[in-house]
Amino acid sequence: MNTTQSPNATEILSLSSEDITQLVAYFIIIVCGFVLNSFVILLVWTNKVPRKNINIFVVNMAIADLISLLGLPLSRVTSFLYRANMTRHPLNDDTARNNVLCSLFQFTVFTTLLVSPVTLLIISLERFRAVSASVKLLPLSRVTLCALVAVSWATPIGVVAFLAINSDIDPYYHDYGCFVHLSTSTLKHYFNSIAICLVALVLAIIATNMGTIRRLVLSQTDGVNLLEAQRKRRRKMFRSATRMISSSTFLYAVCVAPRFIVLVLLFHYLKSNASEDFINFLDKAYIITTVTIYVNAAFGPLIYFVFLEDFQEALNKLMRHTNNMARDAHETSNEPEGIELHPMR
Repeated sequence: MNTTQSPNATEILSLSSEDITQLVAYFIIIVCGFVLNSFVILLVWTNKVPRKNINIFVVNMAIADLISLLGLPLSRVTSFLYRANMTRHPLNDDTARNNVLCSLFQFTVFTTLLVSPVTLLIISLERFRAVSASVKLLPLSRVTLCALVAVSWATPIGVVAFLAINSDIDPYYHDYGCFVHLSTSTLKHYFNSIAICLVALVLAIIATNMGTIRRLVLSQTDGVNLLEAQRKRRRKMFRSATRMISSSTFLYAVCVAPRFIVLVLLFHYLKSNASEDFINFLDKAYIITTVTIYVNAAFGPLIYFVFLEDFQEALNKLMRHTNNMARDAHETSNEPEGIELHPMR
């Protein structure tokens, strides 16, 4: 998609009310997402949460979400702040260095966006494999686990590479923008293909989870060699994982689907005879969905603490420890500093 030099390209504009709204929204998303995703990563890194297969995959999604928040949202915030200070962004030109950074930027934005659904599908398949086993399975080897994590990144990288190598910096009104230099028709087919792949991923996750639930129901009469308490704990563990996967998939779909719907509509109506009001509506919808697409990355970690027992226990221990420290500090502050001595009469 090519752009041309605008007559306002040398002007520096102050922030509008819409810009300020975006700035506040992105700032909240970045702060909340950074805290929550970093917390998830640290809990597993410090062994507060056991390094089970599912928890390693959760960390993989948290890392992808954290990187995604340091991409477009942080870029938009810094751009707004430079404009608010009436100064130009240091990357606001079309030098060779910035063109390379533009390609890396597009690469990072779209790659991290696709890591989560691929990882959720891998978790679903791993859970289905475990619940379908008639005997206790050995845990995945370290090599297999690393290979699956690599697949969750290699697949999006392969999809996004074509987009990244066709991106560079171009003037855009009062600013410079990172654009993809492909025809509208090519971009339309490209994003349609990505949307179809995402729909296929979501359907595959749903189908796998339904298969896992069905196996759980059928396995209630199995496992005669297990104690009743062990069977109940096993069912609880798998159901919690299934609910986490389903909730994460639902949140991802709700946050991401509108973005691709708007993109498809924009590419379809951009060169048609659609009314100007409708195009303006799509432009505003594009801005809004650009923000909401990162709600999943920012608040998705809350789902882990709701459904996964390991993260619940780690959070409860941390809260108890914090409460004990606060109580001890309060008791210490209320203790008398010393014994007051009165002179004898």
